[in-house]
Amino acid sequence: MHPQSQHWRSDTANGVAATMGPAPNGSDRKAHLPTVREIMAPNPTVVSPDMHAGKAARLMASRKIGCVVVCNNGSAEGVFTERDLLRRAVGIRGWDALPVRQFMTSKPVTVGPDELLTRVVELLYQKQVRHLPVVEGGRVVGILSVHDVMRHRADYLQWLIQQQTFELQVKTAELEERDRLMQHHLELGSRIQRRMLPQAHYDTPPLSFTVAYRPLDQVSGDYYDFAVLSPDRVGILIADASGHGIPAAFVSVVAKAVFHADGQKAQSPAAVLRTMNAHLFGLLGEERFVTMFYGIVDRQTLQLTYATAGHPPPLWYDKRTATVRTLDAQGFPLGVVGEPAFDEGSVQLAAGDRLLLYTDGVTECRNEQQELFGQERTAALLRAYRTAPSDLLLQELDAALGHFRGPEPPSDDVTCVAIEVKE
Repeated sequence: MHPQSQHWRSDTANGVAATMGPAPNGSDRKAHLPTVREIMAPNPTVVSPDMHAGKAARLMASRKIGCVVVCNNGSAEGVFTERDLLRRAVGIRGWDALPVRQFMTSKPVTVGPDELLTRVVELLYQKQVRHLPVVEGGRVVGILSVHDVMRHRADYLQWLIQQQTFELQVKTAELEERDRLMQHHLELGSRIQRRMLPQAHYDTPPLSFTVAYRPLDQVSGDYYDFAVLSPDRVGILIADASGHGIPAAFVSVVAKAVFHADGQKAQSPAAVLRTMNAHLFGLLGEERFVTMFYGIVDRQTLQLTYATAGHPPPLWYDKRTATVRTLDAQGFPLGVVGEPAFDEGSVQLAAGDRLLLYTDGVTECRNEQQELFGQERTAALLRAYRTAPSDLLLQELDAALGHFRGPEPPSDDVTCVAIEVKE
């Protein structure tokens, strides 16, 4: 095979010859790729298999060609080339008087005149030949050589570029459409999820609730809720599904459904968490879990009873002692073990007290040095804005997280619930 024909190897190996379709400009893609008829040498020189090799060689020399087709009754029996002569006749005495059939390449590979260039390239590479007789209706009508193909290499490469560009454009358009649909679905999911959450401001005297909800993505794994259990008892819940994005959002939706279906019926915070865990265990899978804090406040006595399932402990500003304390209680995250135990805690609130519930997107916020924002900075902000409106407290906390993070992008959902005990 001609050395230059090796350049076709990568093209044919990639399956270039496979499909045809509309070109990028809408024209027939075949118009970009020549057929054998367009590039072959028509009316090739034909000799009989009994012609003397010397005569055939002189004929090729006089016509300045390197190949003749050996035919019998119009049917191609072989190809006789200068290369065949040099390779097979050297050292044979009287070779010029011997018939061509002794030197020719018999049973030649042939192509039809309407074959596309890609098919020709495949044959040249696979069969390791330099010349292809062109046969139509059982008769030889032309011959195609490597040199003919190479002359059209630029056309072929241009066609190849157009085909691959077109295919890339189609795939890009498909990906863009898929991305558009995904974005549409995420926006729809975000609207639905936000509608499922209580309003950001909720008052049930003497308690006032203010929420800051900052999803990392369009949908969030954070979840908060309020429940009126009786005329005097209010339930407060904040939860965080592991991870973020669509999987976490799905888990948070399940948690909300369970809480509204069965969780509010339980009389104590620990019982609520046990009920939630019973529904979620085995449903979430080994890699998913939910942390949760649930508290019940009596609006008459201002007694807060609470339980925690692996959730960051809320902060309590006690006006009487001017200190910030944590509401700690032991408990596994939901969905981890089958029958976990949850400790309950209880504190006595008073007018002027503040509570700050939050997800770990606050305390685990990181800066460029990978330091954590932490609980101490969060407590310091609560102490500094202990008498400010809850809106301002949450705004300052959001600003502090952004300043601390610097150029680092957010890495998790952030939800905060500020609770004020008013006079």
